[in-house]
Amino acid sequence: FEGLFKDNKGAITAFANLSDNDIECIAKHPQLSYVMSMCRHKGLPTPAAMEIFFKDEHLKDENGRLCKTKLKAVASMCSQKGLPMAAAMKAFFTAEHLKGDNGRLCKTKLTAVASMCRKKGLPMAEALNTFFTAEYLKGEDGCLCLTKLKAVASMCCQKGLPTAEAMEMFFKDEHLKDGNGRLCLTKLKAVASMCGLKGLPTAEAMEMFFKDEHLKDENGRLCLTKLKAVASMCCEKGLPTPTALKAFFNDNHLKDGRNLCLTKLAAVASMRCQKGLPTPTALNTFFTAEYLKDDNGRLCKTKLKAVASMCRQKGLPTAAALNTFFKDKHLKDENGRLCLTKLAAVASMCCQKGLPTPTALEAFFNDNHLKDGRNLCLTRLKAVASMCRRKGLPTAAALNTFFTAEYLKGDNGRLCKTKLAAV
Repeated sequence: FEGLFKDNKGAITAFANLSDNDIECIAKHPQLSYVMSMCRHKGLPTPAAMEIFFKDEHLKDENGRLCKTKLKAVASMCSQKGLPMAAAMKAFFTAEHLKGDNGRLCKTKLTAVASMCRKKGLPMAEALNTFFTAEYLKGEDGCLCLTKLKAVASMCCQKGLPTAEAMEMFFKDEHLKDGNGRLCLTKLKAVASMCGLKGLPTAEAMEMFFKDEHLKDENGRLCLTKLKAVASMCCEKGLPTPTALKAFFNDNHLKDGRNLCLTKLAAVASMRCQKGLPTPTALNTFFTAEYLKDDNGRLCKTKLKAVASMCRQKGLPTAAALNTFFKDKHLKDENGRLCLTKLAAVASMCCQKGLPTPTALEAFFNDNHLKDGRNLCLTRLKAVASMCRRKGLPTAAALNTFFTAEYLKGDNGRLCKTKLAAV
């Protein structure tokens, strides 16, 4: 309960006056984490206040049960604001603009509002009316465009509901439109990703970004592939500066001859997702690593794609990490060369998990359940890799439990590969 009383002597006094039974009742509440969020720095609420809050009909679903979606939304908006009053809850949840076409609460709208109004308290009905009736949130059919709503909610997370003027300025911006003068959803999503938690970008920032030569293709048009890559790396980082874009796209390690190599760009964007644009030094260290090269001394794109898959959102791995991984004997075939089948299997299982350690690789590839006699069974390996995609390398115990299951065996008591493939 420490976080409930920071710089609040009154709350400490109120806490001291609670009985042991009251404190125990609160501590055992199944939704205590939400209460702690709302009452942080506000002191411990009384059991009576908690009962009134959780019994409020506006927090319930159609079956009369507590709706976790509603509770999460309220807890987000009222974080550090204390438990909201019943009158405030009624005014918020009965607002017409939070309802869908069927007259029921629209959870997409609720989630969007909760994101923008995090730590701001429940917005007033007037504020909701102003926001949801804004023309620039509507689609061509005159109805609310959920894609626009989600984009605005992402950018204005914790910023409060944006004004109609701010939305007009943003959505009227020419740089967000396509060749037909319509809003380009690809551009909108890219900007929303980069400006997440940053608020709506200014017209000046938009112009500087979209006019940058390094985002264009050979025909002088915006290259959506480049845009998506930059948006992935700069997620919640804001629009990158022209200087940063120039340094990145001019880097020779991203090129294949004189032209930008989209395979390299995609790999770097995957690994640097939400990490920002990498420095020239980092790119140089990564792309000059010997273990990413093939027998001809050129970059091996199969290795690059495998590493990019495992290191997604993890950043560019160090030369030492690449060295340790690719030198591991368990990834090699009988001739001592890298086995691409093993590499593909490991990359699949360790997608977004980072490069696995030598200990983990040894434990996995030495497991008898992956073998057919003394040799590794590629059929079993592929099956496990398929099931454990993005789950990491399975433990010895998990493999034992799976492969010893009676229902995977055939009439001869051996593993039935037809059943394995089906599973």
